[in-house]
Amino acid sequence: MYDSPLEFSKIYMKKLLAILERIGHQEVAVAIALIEQAVLERKKIFFLGNGGSVATCSHFVCDMIGISARSGIHIDAINLAENASAITAIANDFGYENIFTHQLKHLLAPGDVLVAISASGNSRNLLNAVEFAKSKGNSCIGIIGFDGGLLKCLSDVVIFVESAHGEYGAVEDAHLVIAHIITDYFKGKLLQLSQFATSLQSKQSNEVEVHGRVSLGNR
Repeated sequence: MYDSPLEFSKIYMKKLLAILERIGHQEVAVAIALIEQAVLERKKIFFLGNGGSVATCSHFVCDMIGISARSGIHIDAINLAENASAITAIANDFGYENIFTHQLKHLLAPGDVLVAISASGNSRNLLNAVEFAKSKGNSCIGIIGFDGGLLKCLSDVVIFVESAHGEYGAVEDAHLVIAHIITDYFKGKLLQLSQFATSLQSKQSNEVEVHGRVSLGNR
């Protein structure tokens, strides 16, 4: 328990730092590599979650689109939880547990990657979507909390924010930190690639121009 807002702030921050320290860096690196492969092969990256995790998905996609705009490198990042019309129509006609699966049936292609974000790891709509994607041979990244739930067993790559059951606030905070680790990596990497490509293109253009002048001079 706590006796004041100041004490609560200190307790919460201490708890969050302890949770962050338990996140596996190797798993984050593997997830980055999987997303990077999808980006380089111009495949789609689907993000899905419920509740507060939808906001994390939106933030994730927002940052990925921003990186794409700045670098000029194509990134096809899609938040499946953002289209309210599609979600409510599917939920009304086929059940809430199918809101992601029915979208994937029309959008998923070979090589596309799913990023499922969930504190509990037990949301049926996420599990159905991951099971469907895996049945098609697609890879799935699970960003989860608590004890991992069923999503921990289904995902190809698991970034596990181990915590007490019900610690939604700290787990969702940690999920956003993970999102920023991944997007900040791409921000630096893709901008470097874009600058290198621009420099190379400029160099090649200059060489063509010089060779053209030499050829004209030899005539």
